[in-house]
Amino acid sequence: MLESIFKSQKKLEIVRKSSLREHINEYLVHLESLGYRKMTIKRYACILLSFAEFLETQETYHIRELARWIDPFLQFSQKQYYRRAKLCIIGSFVRHLQNNGVIPVPVVAEPDFSKALCEYETFLREQLNLADQSIACAKFHCLKFLHHLDALGIKSFRNVKPNIVQQFIQNGYENPSRSLIGCRSWALRKYFSYLKSLGEIQTDFSKILVTPRVYQHQRCPRFLTAEEIQAVLSSIDRRTSIGKRDYAMILLLSTYGLRGGEVVKLELEDIEWRTDIIHVRGRKAGNNSVYPLTAAVGESILSYLKKARPSNRHRHIFLSYKAPHNPVNRAALTQAVSKYLNRAGLATDRVSTHIFRYSCAQRLFEDDFSMKVIADYLGHRDLRSTRRYMKIDVKHLREVAMNSSEDML
Repeated sequence: MLESIFKSQKKLEIVRKSSLREHINEYLVHLESLGYRKMTIKRYACILLSFAEFLETQETYHIRELARWIDPFLQFSQKQYYRRAKLCIIGSFVRHLQNNGVIPVPVVAEPDFSKALCEYETFLREQLNLADQSIACAKFHCLKFLHHLDALGIKSFRNVKPNIVQQFIQNGYENPSRSLIGCRSWALRKYFSYLKSLGEIQTDFSKILVTPRVYQHQRCPRFLTAEEIQAVLSSIDRRTSIGKRDYAMILLLSTYGLRGGEVVKLELEDIEWRTDIIHVRGRKAGNNSVYPLTAAVGESILSYLKKARPSNRHRHIFLSYKAPHNPVNRAALTQAVSKYLNRAGLATDRVSTHIFRYSCAQRLFEDDFSMKVIADYLGHRDLRSTRRYMKIDVKHLREVAMNSSEDML
C-alpha cells in the first residue's frame, strides 16, 4: 500500500529502506478495513514514514523500544497542534503493534497496598452483605484514594495524616457537591474501620470523616418547553451526516423521554418498520418498553440509515462519523446535546441528556396523565422514582398555590 500512496522516487526510496515498512504497510491496510478515508490514510502514512526515517538515524534503535522514541521525534514539531496530531497517530500505531504482539505491552506498576482491595471486597460482600452496586462504589473511591497516596509517595498507611485524607475528599473539584463528598467519606470511613480492625493503622480516621447532610431530590430538575425543544432541533444542520445522526438521537430523547444510554444502545433489530414499533430493551429498572414509532422519528432514523450511516459490522443504529465508526457512546451524545443547547441560546451549567427526559415528563403532567401512566411511559417500576418529576409539574403546582392564597383570603 505504501508504494501506491507515494509517487516520488525519493519517498519510494525511503519506503524501501525503512525497517518498519512491513509493519506500517500492515497497519495502513488495517485502517482501510476499518473504513478510514484515503486522504486520512495518506496523512497517517506520511507521519509514520517520517517517524521511521527519524528512527533510522538513531544508532541504538530497537523496535521493542519504539515508544521511548516518540517524545524525541515530537521535539522537531514547532506547533503544539502538530505535536498532538503526531502523538495520536504514532500512539495508535504503537498500540496496534502491541495488540499484535510485535512489541511488548508496558506493565503499569500498581501501588503495593492496592492488592488489599480484593480481601476488602470479600469483607464487604460476606461480612457486611452489601449490594454489588455499593461494593463497586466503595472500591472505586478506595482505589482513587490509594492512587492519591501513591502520587504523594506514601507507601504505608501508618504515614497517612488527617490533612491528607481531607485533601483527597476535595481533590479534583473546586466546589465538590455534598453528594460526592458524602460518597467519598462513606467509602473511606468503612475502609479505615476495616484497616483498624486488621491493625494496619493506629488512628481510626473514620471518626474525622463527617458526611454532609444530603436531602433526597434536593435539586429541581431543569426542563425545556415545547418551543425550546423545537429551537434545539432547528439548530441542527440536517444536510450533513453528523447532523442527520444527531437530529435522530435528540428527537428520540425528546419524544420518548429516553435516557442517553438507552438511545445509544438501540440496535437495528429494535425497530419494527412494518408494525411501526420501537423496542427499548434492558432499561435501568431491568424492564423492557415498547413505543409506537412516530412518523417524525421514523423519518429521521430512516434518513440517517439511508444517507449518513457508515456500513460496517456493528448492529447499533448510531455510529461515530469518523473511522473506525464505533457505536456512539453516552459521553458523545451528551456533548452533542451541549453543543445544540448552546446554538439555541439555552446554555446551562449542568448539561445532561436527562433535560429532555424531564421535558417529556413535564409535557405529560400538563396533559393531565396519571402518575401510573407517566411512570410506565418513562420506564419506572417504582412510583417513588416518578415522584421526583412532580417538582416540575408547574401547572398543578400553580393551581395549588392559587387555591392556597384564596383560602387565606
